[in-house]
Amino acid sequence: MVIFITAYDQYAVESYNLDVVDYLMKPVSLERFSKAALKALEEKQKRMALLKAPAKDVALTESTSKPLDTPSVQPDYFFVKVDYALVKIPINDISHVESMKDYVKIFLTSTPKPVITKSTLKSIEAKLPARSFMRVHKSFIVHFDKIESIRNQSISIGAHHIPISDLYLEGLMRVLTPPPV
Repeated sequence: MVIFITAYDQYAVESYNLDVVDYLMKPVSLERFSKAALKALEEKQKRMALLKAPAKDVALTESTSKPLDTPSVQPDYFFVKVDYALVKIPINDISHVESMKDYVKIFLTSTPKPVITKSTLKSIEAKLPARSFMRVHKSFIVHFDKIESIRNQSISIGAHHIPISDLYLEGLMRVLTPPPV
């Protein structure tokens, strides 16, 4: 698996003829490099699956067991740009996320001040696991584990009160309340 990282764009076309995974131009952001690395990992897994082609009696055991050398595709953190620096955001530390036009405030349980980055709520939402986070308003995403209470279409997380819009209320209640037995 090859990823070219260079300051010269004249080799980009040739790189595709060489069947490289990706072509990165310097300076390379951590987010872009991570994306290229995940692309390489997925390509490797596809190639390995094609090479294995297990027999029918072995197929069940191979499909249910995870190879030991396969890392988790979804890391437990991501990075955002804040004041010309990349700041690590641990996913389990996020209580909620608020959109403010072209910026996003990420509220963490480990610090009283939110991390503010120039981004969209949609791009942050794509980095969060759907099993733990949900959009509850056009401007808010919440972490299920951090919800303390819900009352009058408002979620309480610490001193923060987050509105729940009508559009998301039914979906939120379906996720939070178990089906009747």
